[in-house]
Amino acid sequence: MGSLIDLTGQRFGRLVVAERAANRGKNISYWWCICDCGTEKEIRGSNLRHGATRSCGCLLSERARETHIIHGKCHERIYNIWLGMRQRCSNKQNPAYYRYGGRGITVCNEWNDFQAFYQWAMANGYSDDLTIDRIDNMKNYYPQNCRWTTWGQQGINRRNNTKFPGVHSNKHSTYFRAHLQTNGKIVLHRYFKTQLEAIAARLQAEQDCGITLTRKGENNRE
Repeated sequence: MGSLIDLTGQRFGRLVVAERAANRGKNISYWWCICDCGTEKEIRGSNLRHGATRSCGCLLSERARETHIIHGKCHERIYNIWLGMRQRCSNKQNPAYYRYGGRGITVCNEWNDFQAFYQWAMANGYSDDLTIDRIDNMKNYYPQNCRWTTWGQQGINRRNNTKFPGVHSNKHSTYFRAHLQTNGKIVLHRYFKTQLEAIAARLQAEQDCGITLTRKGENNRE
């Protein structure tokens, strides 16, 4: 078991740790914290260190009030798009986090304000049948790298962009997939960190199967 990390005096968001509290369960540390709003509360240490808890609860309440009072759009699709974009980039509990925040994708500071995002969306072609898309999927969410597209267009953008038969990548992964199917049997289906490795594996599989393919197309559908 590792030694206890002393959090006394440290700040986590709106919370300042005052002192150690009694454990709740085996080896689960809690700390008495004072929120900027004046509220004292016991907070689990791991939640403080991992950023899961940043206030006594007042921050979430304030944001909910601001959402309702300032723009009144908390039930509209555009708000859910904004919220989902931020969640998958910052919330480790979000199922899509590993494809976004887990890869280092972030949302620009400007768009942490819903009103700023809303104004950009309205000025750049938003409609209820479109979805937000990053032009370069290796870069972050910011005005110059985002656009509104249909789901169909997004699907096209995610397809093979390596221009090499049987080697694929998509916008949600940093890996390249090498695939070969012949006579209805899959003989290669592996992932590689680089495009060159995937191409080499594909060429080797073709050679092993005695297949000669032109680079313009394939004899076997994949």
